[in-house]
Parts: sequence; C-alpha cells; structure tokens
Amino acid sequence: MGAYVFQEVQDVRLQKGFISADIEFVNYRGARFYAHGENPDQSAVDYYHLMNDVIKSYYQGALNFRLGGELKFSPLAIRVGGAYYGGPYVDHNLKANRILAAAGLGYRGHSLFIDLAYGQTLNKDVSFPYRLYDKANTFAELKNQRANVLLTVGIKL
Repeated sequence: MGAYVFQEVQDVRLQKGFISADIEFVNYRGARFYAHGENPDQSAVDYYHLMNDVIKSYYQGALNFRLGGELKFSPLAIRVGGAYYGGPYVDHNLKANRILAAAGLGYRGHSLFIDLAYGQTLNKDVSFPYRLYDKANTFAELKNQRANVLLTVGIKL
C-alpha cells in the first residue's frame, strides 16, 4: 500500500489532494472445512478432507488492485477510484473477476458537507448447477453490472 499527499501540511484543509494505491494477494485455495468437537465423526472428517482437496484443485491465489485519489479546490473536491479483483479459479477457461469504478464531487463548508458519488460494478463469474465426475462439466457464465448514486449530507453542530 502506498499514498502520496499533494502539498502535505499539518492543516488538512490546506492540502491539495492525494493518491493512494494498494495490491493484495488472496489465497482462495487456503479455505478449509473442519469437523469440530472432542470426538468428531470419522465420516465427517473424511468428507471435509475430500472437500478441502476439491478446494485446492479448483481455486488459486489472486491479486487485487485498488487505486484512488482526490483533488481539492476549496471548498470543492473531486474524487475518483477503481479496483480490480482477480479470478479465483485454476482453470483459465473459467473467467471471473470484478471491476469497480467510482467518481464523485464533494463540498465542505464551515458547518455543512455534501458528497455526491457514482459507482459502477462489473462482475464476471461462473456457476456449476451440478458436477459430473464421468463427463465434462457444463457451467453458466454470469455477467452483471450495477450502478449506484449516493448522496451524503451532513451538518456539523
């Protein structure tokens, strides 16, 4: 993770903006199921062991990236940001990821603040309605998108 503040001064009201970024690794294949209790049933232990083997064979680690920033033109501010979340599947035919993008405007007065933001999310994933062990599996490709508009108003007393 890293960040840079433009015109960094002690009084944040005088700063001109910032940019920040981070990279994250997520180990999806590290998820595990366990049978709990003092003497767990051996069939449950065996079942969870098989499930954990399936997780290790289907999933992999993925990188996520996030970038954002703000520029201040007192009393207004402009904000933009984005993120990319990588796919968790070992099989590269299974296309999956998530992309987020957002932009907004802000106003800061003596006792009032108003923020208006627009965000867009694009998802791509797959779904297996069932698994076949003796034939090739068929999956559905899922693609959806969502947009949000957010307005925040606050008064400082």
